[in-house]
Amino acid sequence: MYNIFIRLCVTEYFMLTLPKIYKTYRVKVMMFNERIKQLCEERQMPQRKLATTLDIDTASYCKIKKRDRRARKEHISIIAELLQADCEELLTLWLADQVSAVVEDKHKVADKTLSIAKDNICKYDKR
Repeated sequence: MYNIFIRLCVTEYFMLTLPKIYKTYRVKVMMFNERIKQLCEERQMPQRKLATTLDIDTASYCKIKKRDRRARKEHISIIAELLQADCEELLTLWLADQVSAVVEDKHKVADKTLSIAKDNICKYDKR
């Protein structure tokens, strides 16, 4: 028997096939803004406090939360510390948002482009 815990998330989908069960499940992957929103709700963190800590106005923070504007990389560690979250998780989600924004309207070549990028990253890791 497999015990598999899947965090219920929203936005992007990927297929998950579980071994020996032979069933495929659609699972939503949470993006950066949604994770920040979830953490703020869990920690009961007011928007104005997070905005003040990031040295931006509340309206700018709301735009980040709605994906109308992107957070800066420098904000990631500040947000992680304030919300007591895993900085690596937030950085990963932030980078995924950045990549998604670049390739979002290039559906025909996005898979190949991401595959090439992944291969190049693997080459650099081996050095």
